[in-house]
Amino acid sequence: LHFIEDDKMTLLQRAALALAALALAGAPASAQNRMLPVDRSALVGTTAATIMAPNGNRAGFSIQNQSASATCYLSTIGTATADQNSLMLAAGSYYETPPGWVTVGALSVICSGASTPVFAREW
Repeated sequence: LHFIEDDKMTLLQRAALALAALALAGAPASAQNRMLPVDRSALVGTTAATIMAPNGNRAGFSIQNQSASATCYLSTIGTATADQNSLMLAAGSYYETPPGWVTVGALSVICSGASTPVFAREW
């Protein structure tokens, strides 16, 4: 927008500026922000399980260990293991991919307890 000194603005210029500001304020969110998430929640045990299959269209994901006591581990590059090779999700922990980064490969999870509830969404 081209700014003009207030005392030199015509009524028409002020109206055009106001309409432009309204149009910008009402601009729709990006397509990425409007994607519908897909539920991938599961009960995960002490054997690694694929919680999300490879998805070349994945724009992001979130995951939460909903157990009050079990620890879960997430791998974005292979089979999850309960060690330093996987991201540890302590009881109640939540992880969401940062904007601009997401893996499109399979996501694997393993937990320290049987039937551990794991919340998971991809979009």
